[in-house]
Amino acid sequence: MAGRKGRSGTKPRGEFPGKSATFTTRIQPETRRALDSYAKASGKSVSVVAERLLKVALQKPTGQPRNLSLARAVELLAEQIEGETKKSWRNDAFTAQALLHGISYLLGYFAPADKKGVPVPTAIKGEATKMSPVQAKHFCSPEGFAHLMTFKFIGEIRDAVNQRAPGFIPGLWGMQIVFTVKPEMLALIGRDFGLTKKAQEVSPL
Repeated sequence: MAGRKGRSGTKPRGEFPGKSATFTTRIQPETRRALDSYAKASGKSVSVVAERLLKVALQKPTGQPRNLSLARAVELLAEQIEGETKKSWRNDAFTAQALLHGISYLLGYFAPADKKGVPVPTAIKGEATKMSPVQAKHFCSPEGFAHLMTFKFIGEIRDAVNQRAPGFIPGLWGMQIVFTVKPEMLALIGRDFGLTKKAQEVSPL
């Protein structure tokens, strides 16, 4: 275009500074509509959300095979349950409870048998020595340990969606939240769960 020669143009700003490479392609209209809708919901430009989605899609799976298979199995189970109820677990209590029990049954079938007095892993015992007796007892039980780890993970998702630095969990032993995976992936998980800056319907934190 006339008058643009020699101009440096607008410097890239925002989530992905330093953009210099270009990428042009044709996509189906429904894909573009979905991209526009996602960008509008997240309050970001189409360029930003497209790069964010590409980054996540190009990440190689880093988990252990057993955990990647577990994630896939839970995904398939959720799809089958929703296929029967014709409802989303996000919106229907019956479907959600069915999925909750289904995941428990799935793990119970493939995991070691549940026994009373199950030994506490050495690493957990070591962390427990830094806590008060009451906190340590809670931390050294499977239920208490799951409670802490899950709340930390929920905190990561919330912080990633809100695009803020990791914070602290109020009232939960002052435990700091740190991102265990890339915030972009956590933010996508949160948004697919219906968690946004404007609407955080259920907040256990």
